[in-house]
Amino acid sequence: MQQDDLQYPCGQVRRCTGNHQPPATIASAGETWWRQWLGPVVAAAVISVLVIALVTVGVAGFNSLKGDVRNLKSDMREMGTMLGRQIEMLKLDSKARLREDIKDLKADNRSLNDKLDRLLEGFLASRT
Repeated sequence: MQQDDLQYPCGQVRRCTGNHQPPATIASAGETWWRQWLGPVVAAAVISVLVIALVTVGVAGFNSLKGDVRNLKSDMREMGTMLGRQIEMLKLDSKARLREDIKDLKADNRSLNDKLDRLLEGFLASRT
């Protein structure tokens, strides 16, 4: 055996071809086929699939939340417009009520003035 020769665990010797790459790994006789799949490549693939699934669920949840916030904003705008209309209607209604109350008070004042005038005339007439 020369210095550049490779020796496999089974005892075979391979002559150096010059490309200096290690020999391909072969499962040992006691190792089952499924143990080979438990290596880092499979673990990395499974982890990456899980991460992608979690990110997808997170993005979907975020988009749903964004949609809910937009719906709430539009509902709040509609509510604000509706409240503004109601306030304007109440203002107009209260102004109309105030005008009507003022008219009633003026009419009551006139009638009281007329009664007081008659009383005063009666009092003055009885004095003379």
